Amino acid sequence: MNLKNSYDEKYVKITFLGGLNEIGKNMMVFEDESSAFILDSGFKFPESDMFGVEYVIPNLSYIEKIKDKLLGIVISHGHLDHIGSLKYVFEKKKLPIYGTKLTLGLCTTVIPGKFKPYDEIEIKPNEKFKIGNFTIEGIYVNHSIPDGLGFVIENPNSGRIFHTGDFKIDTTPIDGKSIDLQKIATIGNKGILLILSDSTNATKDGFAGSEKIVGDNLINLFKRVKKRAIITTFSTNIHRIQQIFDISSKLGKKVYVDGKSFVNIISIAKKLGYINIPDELMIDINDIPLIPEEKLVILTTGSQGEPLSGLTRLAYSNHEKLRILPGDTVIISAHPIPGNEEFINRIINNLFSLNADVIYREEDGVHVSGHAAKEELKLMLQLVKPQYFIPIHGETRHIYSHKKLANEIGIPENRIIVVENGDTVFVYKNTVKRAKKEISGDLFIDGLGLESEESEVIKDRRILAKEGIATVGILIKNGKINNIKIISRGFFNENDLNVLIDKAKERIEEIYLSNHRYDKGILERDISGALSSFFYEKTRRKPIIIPLIFEENE
Repeated sequence: MNLKNSYDEKYVKITFLGGLNEIGKNMMVFEDESSAFILDSGFKFPESDMFGVEYVIPNLSYIEKIKDKLLGIVISHGHLDHIGSLKYVFEKKKLPIYGTKLTLGLCTTVIPGKFKPYDEIEIKPNEKFKIGNFTIEGIYVNHSIPDGLGFVIENPNSGRIFHTGDFKIDTTPIDGKSIDLQKIATIGNKGILLILSDSTNATKDGFAGSEKIVGDNLINLFKRVKKRAIITTFSTNIHRIQQIFDISSKLGKKVYVDGKSFVNIISIAKKLGYINIPDELMIDINDIPLIPEEKLVILTTGSQGEPLSGLTRLAYSNHEKLRILPGDTVIISAHPIPGNEEFINRIINNLFSLNADVIYREEDGVHVSGHAAKEELKLMLQLVKPQYFIPIHGETRHIYSHKKLANEIGIPENRIIVVENGDTVFVYKNTVKRAKKEISGDLFIDGLGLESEESEVIKDRRILAKEGIATVGILIKNGKINNIKIISRGFFNENDLNVLIDKAKERIEEIYLSNHRYDKGILERDISGALSSFFYEKTRRKPIIIPLIFEENE
């Protein structure tokens, strides 16, 4: 596929497939006339009306369209909103994955064995690598996971591009590795045509805060806990996990790890040298009764209210091995991802009802964000000094708040491009221009299947949840209606609304008498349409109607 425009100039095309006007599902494609690569490949959690959906990934039609020139996938860091859809990309085309050591290790947890082996290319900060005609250099950034990178992207067709990745500025990081501001200032001085910058915390004043603050608050909290401490956080927040174990060791407590994702990630991080946990600090489930309550810490999954997580099952008293005990202290060491607030609030309420003390408020200081706040975002723009700016990774309010910050520090309005999923831009040597929209949207992961956003399955689930269902059984005997039975679920209680049912039966008989010479399919259609209108007229609700016609002749 050749990239051309009316001036026949060469350029780099950037296609945004996810991460705009939403939190998560981050994915974009960089391409020129003969080569292309994907930057990040994530998922997001479903919204409350996405019934039965486990998670949501980008529409991958564009990946299919350009797969012949795709040469690799570059991953900025190992969070699921950046790696969670890799296996679905691999179903289109198995590609080499470029990432830091920890990132590559975490990618193995989301790629099934049927795709292995695949090529893993380890990249290190300040070392350049090539993918087709692109030269890429990683720059170390702080985030809520080690080994996060931003990227300088160069191509003979375009000016230099800087993608910040998810970042914040932490001057006292747990592992001693601070964001490479000196390198960022250097690339700014060399000239950056376009910056693509994380917007997730663009509405928050000041600075995001250091991870060390959380450790100081947790140790004070652990000292006050009278009985068991049950704590949850993001399973990939390795620095937070390290601090939990360090504090537990210092206070003479033992830790039980509950949840497969925690077990897997801790195992990978230990193996790769990113976390240090003495074996004697961790205990088995069978050892819990042997440990005094005040000496026990339970690290469990569920910081986002996931239905099958350890904390959710504890809150609803259906965990197969553990129960909340009166006097337990539950610490939710994470902020809710937008859209998850309702799930988490239910869990908090349930935990309180079980006589647990729940620590979850922002003022409790048990979490800091991994994303830059306003002052950090402005500092990034000032260091890079880009000619053009595209705010990425965030909901609409975050994107436009970031745009406002850029205006405040002097980036002209006409040099700020606000994009949505599916949008594309052309990056030339000296300018950036908006281009035509490509295919975008969502794919819903539903058990073992994929559903498009507008699939009939998803539509029907929404109608069922809101309107209910009515099944209409009709027995026709010797050409006459012998019996009609209407059964509803989630629509009305037939015992309370016999009059409505009787009227509905009369409508069915009228339709049959006028249409009984039609074939069964047409009759079912007419009955469904008539009852839908009738029920809406009487109740202002439109349930799914399933007519079932049975014929019997003597």
